[in-house]
Parts: sequence; C-alpha cells; structure tokens
Amino acid sequence: MDLWFKTFSQKAPEPVVKHVVSAMGLARWFGHAMLRRPLFIRDVQRPTPLELALVMNYPHEFVPVAWMEEPGLTEDPPARPIRRFDVVEQADLSQRIAQRFVNGQLGRIVMQGAA
Repeated sequence: MDLWFKTFSQKAPEPVVKHVVSAMGLARWFGHAMLRRPLFIRDVQRPTPLELALVMNYPHEFVPVAWMEEPGLTEDPPARPIRRFDVVEQADLSQRIAQRFVNGQLGRIVMQGAA
C-alpha cells in the first residue's frame, strides 16, 4: 500500500504516471493472469446448482461471470437489458455456500428439538 500511495499521490496523479499499452503488450505482460471467457449465469440472485458447480470448477481462483441486468419496468420506452460482468472469488463463494448449508442444518436441528 505504501508503494501505491507513493506512486499515486498529489505530486504524481494517475494521469501523469499512467502508461498506455497496446493489447499485445497487455497480453505479453498479464496474459497468464487474464480472465478471458466469462461464465454466463442466467439469474445471479438464484444460480442453479450446475452454474455454481461451473464457478467452483473454473480453472482460476477468480471467475469472470456475465449476466443480464433487466432495466426498470417503469421506463417509457422500455430500456433494453444491460450485459454486466462481475468477478467471483471461489474461496468467498465456497465460504458463503458452506455457511448457508450449516445455518440450514441448524434450523432443522432446532425445529426437530422443539417438536
């Protein structure tokens, strides 16, 4: 973080220190780490088990996800859907799935104990 703040400070704002690079240069420098093919998930609020499995088995810890955002229905004329992109961290997703599973099991145990 110190290096970041030293590089991008009031003395050297981003426009002064930026380096314009071609697509070929970008691929040469970062090609091994670039996320190229996003997974399309139909409903990011309610992904299917297959979609979750695809995210969890993606060959990188950060998974590019594409989805369509539906605009508000009150617009006249109606706006077209917008294609959005997010990056999902597999470890964070795993933790969230595990937490929901455990919470669901606890709820079942409590309900059985009350009966």
